[in-house]
Amino acid sequence: MDDNLGVLICGFSVGMFNYSTFGMDPFQVFAHGISYHIPIGFGHFYTLLNLLMLIFIFFIDRSKIGLGTIINIFLLGYIVQFSSWMFITLLPVPTLFNRSLLLILGLVILCFGSALYFTADMGVSTYDAVALIMSEKKNCKVSVLSYINRPFVYINRLYFWRYCRYRNRHYRIFLWDR
Repeated sequence: MDDNLGVLICGFSVGMFNYSTFGMDPFQVFAHGISYHIPIGFGHFYTLLNLLMLIFIFFIDRSKIGLGTIINIFLLGYIVQFSSWMFITLLPVPTLFNRSLLLILGLVILCFGSALYFTADMGVSTYDAVALIMSEKKNCKVSVLSYINRPFVYINRLYFWRYCRYRNRHYRIFLWDR
């Protein structure tokens, strides 16, 4: 139960970050950027992207897969999509005050949601599982892998984010049916 609630709260906070346009974690920006260029909604794309990573995880180390992993795959993208749409609908003019307020609230809410998600100990997200598996199989620290992985994600982030930021970003990414 804590895991479901944690994923729900984390997804809601990512929608707040998306509305604020101050930034998200690199994997979310990468997923948002790619989903901008394909004709399906973010929730569908996020699920498909995580299912592809799950195939890799399934064959390498099944111990990382748990109920939390499955809930994250099938729930998080749709919650982010809905919460982004909700904030755009409720606050159609993104003033600096609104954006700043949602950034601060999003950080507090994300901390609470993450605490529920992590303490449930029911599996990790696919993105995190890939790093953990690489760390265990290559005898390399997660922090080192993170430093190696981040430049690739940031390059993708810069490439895709420039297309999303100023082109009616909110409505193009988060249409329910494209």
